[in-house]
Amino acid sequence: MVMTVTWSGEGETQDPWYELMSLYVDGNLIGSAHAPGGGLGCDGGMAPVVSDPAPPQQVTLQPGTHTLFIDATTNDPLYHFGAWYRFDLSFADAP
Repeated sequence: MVMTVTWSGEGETQDPWYELMSLYVDGNLIGSAHAPGGGLGCDGGMAPVVSDPAPPQQVTLQPGTHTLFIDATTNDPLYHFGAWYRFDLSFADAP
């Protein structure tokens, strides 16, 4: 089975290492993203997150049980209003 993972979101334009998200499959990091930052404070609003690597990513899943772990946090009580993340997962037979 091939799992395709796509993610998107918006994070604060104050500090870049907030609104953090990471997605793991069987303990392996598949992708992560963080707020874009920019030092714009509360008035800066939200902007698209910075991803590493860029989505989408694909994972080949062998038959059996697998563990999917998503870790997401704002880490910041001041500038996170309007921040969001989205994960989309799709599955297809392996070629």
